[in-house]
Amino acid sequence: VKVIRGKMHMFKAKHNDDKLSYPLVHTTDLKNTLVNINENFRVKSEHIIIGPALLIPRVGNFSQDKISYLPIGTEIVMSDCLFAVLCSSESHAKELRSFVIEDWKNFKKIYNGTGAVYTTLVKITAYFSKVEKHTLFE
Repeated sequence: VKVIRGKMHMFKAKHNDDKLSYPLVHTTDLKNTLVNINENFRVKSEHIIIGPALLIPRVGNFSQDKISYLPIGTEIVMSDCLFAVLCSSESHAKELRSFVIEDWKNFKKIYNGTGAVYTTLVKITAYFSKVEKHTLFE
């Protein structure tokens, strides 16, 4: 399984509307299991994510509706507050999301910290590697 952490720091993000810019997606853009693409705020970056993918917050005590689909072919730049789990298809993304929701109690255990809870690339990759071994995906 391939999990990628966003690289764009929100405080460094500067709007750029040339042809080599992409919509910036932050945790606040994940709503009701969908990614709300804001075409009015585009940034230049070589760290492009192309759907299908499942976007997941890296930080915070978030609800299940923040686990969101990035549709096939959609190109974005992620803030450093997000992870993307790259998927082979939209149905794969939906299966992963369903599994996470059913396993919510265990999924939330990979988030901890003394201030705002967070998880790491290592922890989230390990979680999804175990999920991929589950019989649902064989």
